[in-house]
Amino acid sequence: MLVALVLLPCVRGRAQEVSAAPGKFDYYLLNLSWSPEFCHNVEVLPLSERAGKRQQRLQDAASECGTPHGFVLHGMWPQNFSGTWPANCGTAPGPASYTPYLKDTPSLILLHHEWTKHGTCSGLAADAFFTTADRAFESVKTPPQLQNVTQTLQLKPSDILDAFYKANPGFPQGSLALSCGRNYLTAIEVCLNKNTLKPIACQNIATCGATVVKVAPESSPAQLR
Repeated sequence: MLVALVLLPCVRGRAQEVSAAPGKFDYYLLNLSWSPEFCHNVEVLPLSERAGKRQQRLQDAASECGTPHGFVLHGMWPQNFSGTWPANCGTAPGPASYTPYLKDTPSLILLHHEWTKHGTCSGLAADAFFTTADRAFESVKTPPQLQNVTQTLQLKPSDILDAFYKANPGFPQGSLALSCGRNYLTAIEVCLNKNTLKPIACQNIATCGATVVKVAPESSPAQLR
């Protein structure tokens, strides 16, 4: 069956997107995507999809979903305390090669998207932006209960966030948010100081309102649904 990954949304509503010069924002929102749920959310490509584009998406899907992952780096997004966020801030070129950044963000399509939409707003050159994002991602410790998940878990969002605070004792309360879809965990988000990358209290960032969320297990391609 021909499938393509559904990119997790990078937006919180079109009304919140604003125009801005590169570097004009308040803080970063680091998005750690729960890869098992991302890889479980697949759809058949439309028959009208051009063969070349279909093949490109299939190859990109294999990059992330060919082997099990836990949390991966979706992106590091410039944000404003008001709840708005800048996007597509210029035409600065991306890195000469995206390959070095596939370790934490195992998707070339997503890396291209992240630079165009979010990286151009950072005020950083492309390599500096991705290197900074990788450093921020790797500084966040995953709680033991969310490592090597082999079966579906059902947890309260507050319990997941508490586990992250426990695993990252330097994070102030309010610096984390949880995203969910269809009552499944989709991502953990961290608010970071734009200069020091230290966690700060989030402002105007939504968090999952579900009573309980399911956490999909890390899986192989044969288990994709």
